[in-house]
Amino acid sequence: MSLLFHIIYTRDTVPLLLFFAESLLRWSNCRLHLVANGCAETELTLLRKFAAREPYVSWEALPTEGIMMHGDALNYLQERCAADHFCFLDSDIYANGPFLETFTPQLNHCAALFSGASVDEPPAGCLFEATEKVMSGRFSHTKEGLCLGSTYFAIYDNRRLNALRQSTGLNFKKYRWSEIPDIYQAQLEAAGLRCEIYEPGKLLNLLLQWGGERISYQPGPHLRHLGGLSRYASLSGLSLGLRLKIRVKLMLQGEFRSLMSWSFTQTVPYFGAVLNALQEGRPLPAPPSTADEAGAKLMRQVAHELAELHAHAGGKFV
Repeated sequence: MSLLFHIIYTRDTVPLLLFFAESLLRWSNCRLHLVANGCAETELTLLRKFAAREPYVSWEALPTEGIMMHGDALNYLQERCAADHFCFLDSDIYANGPFLETFTPQLNHCAALFSGASVDEPPAGCLFEATEKVMSGRFSHTKEGLCLGSTYFAIYDNRRLNALRQSTGLNFKKYRWSEIPDIYQAQLEAAGLRCEIYEPGKLLNLLLQWGGERISYQPGPHLRHLGGLSRYASLSGLSLGLRLKIRVKLMLQGEFRSLMSWSFTQTVPYFGAVLNALQEGRPLPAPPSTADEAGAKLMRQVAHELAELHAHAGGKFV
């Protein structure tokens, strides 16, 4: 079985992250569908050239003049997916080994499989606390063991996903509490899972389980998710004033924790600097002086893997 994974690239990320896709092809028999979301023409050219060169790669540009919200992009792609499985992963995920072997034996037994915790988070994901106001992507389970899934790396049984969407009218969009039908509000409150905001996929994943389906989130021993690179790359090319305006907007939308996290303030900028150095042929930067010993060791290890991956790509993505 050859799974087709959708990878969405937002503006300014293709030159930095496209070589990650080659690692997925190298370590699996999967096919890739590269999706441009508001990308510049130069980025479309890179995607077009890569797809023309690789027999298991296709590409398209989303029908939007700006950047389509992530949940809306997933809805667009899933509604056009005729495969048995609807699969997607973040553009800042790469493989350093046969990453699908963990998941393929379970495809017939689960309605959905998830993975892809960021490198500086627990491999099994983070536990959701009842006091949280936002059910964000980093939360993989409740304390009671209920799986929340993720949009980092996902494999859905497409038939079961279609049936759920048709029966509930819900989809991959980000939901505010006021947008959720009363019947599902009651279920969420009964489970102690009332939040102001539910990130894309969280409601669908809960309802799959409450409808009797099995879903599972597991560590991916050969998956590396840098986490936040798309957002960082998109923000880094903007003026200081516009970056601040976007950050304030994201905070008001409930993204304060992620924007102020160690990952977004330390790890992500460092990996962004590493990727820029690789692209420009400069020496790799040292980890920030504020990093502790464990954090610095992790950063150096990932930087080394990125350098090897980039060298293997042989400069084909510039």
